[in-house]
Amino acid sequence: MSPVLTPEERGDLAEAMLPYASRLACLTHGDGDAEDIQRTIARLDDTQRAALIVVLASMVDPDAALQDVLGHVTWDEHGRAAGIPLLPGAVRSLSYLRRWPETPGGAHAVLEAEQRHEAWVLVAAGATHTEAAVRIGVATRTVTRWLSERRREVAA
Repeated sequence: MSPVLTPEERGDLAEAMLPYASRLACLTHGDGDAEDIQRTIARLDDTQRAALIVVLASMVDPDAALQDVLGHVTWDEHGRAAGIPLLPGAVRSLSYLRRWPETPGGAHAVLEAEQRHEAWVLVAAGATHTEAAVRIGVATRTVTRWLSERRREVAA
């Protein structure tokens, strides 16, 4: 359990976390790798990590477009190269996701919905399932399953 801090102590802790937040931002934007990130985080205790999360979150503009906020996330949930192909304007901003903070699917569900839509658009424009899968960063069988589900929904 984290200790109860006075407002002044919380402020001091937040200031102390700024160099760590800055370092993590630089590392994730290409100045380092996963090991560098792990080493930076490992230096902190639980209270400091919690404060770091708050400091990092405060550095993000909630009205920023998701593709801008997630532009440097280059891996998927399996550690594979990903990129997050979002359709312009489809998900308006980071604040759009705030309604799902504790939902099991959370942001992943929204991003998957965007990928499903993009697969539909690409195939409708003449791409093969494999081409759409490569562009979106998922398996071909996933695109095939998504499109089958979509056809059943449209037909119903």
